[in-house]
Amino acid sequence: MRPPSLVPVLVAVGVALAAAACGSDVDAPAPAPTTADPAPATSSTAVGAPGGSVVESVCAGRVESPATVEVAVPPLVEASGLAVSRTNDGVLWAHNDSGDSARVFAFGADGARLGTYRLDGVDAVDWEDLALGPAVDAAGDPVDDRDALYVADIGDNQAVRPVVTLHRVDEPVLAAGAGPVRARLDDVESLEVRYPDGPHDAEALLVDRTEGSFTIIAKDLAGGAVGVYQGPLAGWGDDPAVPRTLERVATFDPGPGFVASVTGADLTPAGDVLAVRTYGGVHLYERPAGASVADALAAEPCDGPVPFEAQGEAVALAP
Repeated sequence: MRPPSLVPVLVAVGVALAAAACGSDVDAPAPAPTTADPAPATSSTAVGAPGGSVVESVCAGRVESPATVEVAVPPLVEASGLAVSRTNDGVLWAHNDSGDSARVFAFGADGARLGTYRLDGVDAVDWEDLALGPAVDAAGDPVDDRDALYVADIGDNQAVRPVVTLHRVDEPVLAAGAGPVRARLDDVESLEVRYPDGPHDAEALLVDRTEGSFTIIAKDLAGGAVGVYQGPLAGWGDDPAVPRTLERVATFDPGPGFVASVTGADLTPAGDVLAVRTYGGVHLYERPAGASVADALAAEPCDGPVPFEAQGEAVALAP
């Protein structure tokens, strides 16, 4: 009997195939990656579990081997952030690691290129993760009827950045059947944040609709215990000149060694399944009702079925 596919879909992306591309700043080819980490493998994989708990299905081994899809977005040379849209059916969003301009790419589940969008007024220092979460109203409070892209400029290989930045902008709506779009996104809201215990490198962002918060998981190339930090989704514009100090809510230990370094994370819109990406694989955590992200990360995970990648850096859970 063939194993069922996994729902929600787990997508883990190392990096898309790259080639030279021409065009404006919105669609220019990305420079060579400047990250200090080793060069990534080239793959995009989708893992597909029946109704019920995705984590239970993975733990029970009721998951088929992942299919691999080539992502036909030439400027996407080192995918470091990934998110699956709720607004645009079958659409995924991604961005490059450090060295690129401030832009995100839209592509289909078949890998077809759908659009390139530049975030106006934003610099890209070291973008490391991407999430979809609630947009906000005029008062800066999260709303339920619109989604926003959350971009985490939190990379800090040398752990020297006194503040890092999150950017939020309303998710574009893609016209059905339209060709690849090149556009600019304005009204980007940015939040500078600092850690309470000094600078950290980080590559993992979670946006929690249920608690109205975001979570950053730090990264250590040696593996082992790292900090888990949280901040609110509301009130970003209350005092924009003063960086927000995050709260350290937990310590997370993904295991020892380089392969256990945390490189990405995601949370389902319902908040019931959490994924943590490392160089060595994907860990899935079930989050019971009423439990916090810190509670979920303290539980025993199941390893998601993903193929080997030399440097897997992105993960997304579909709605």
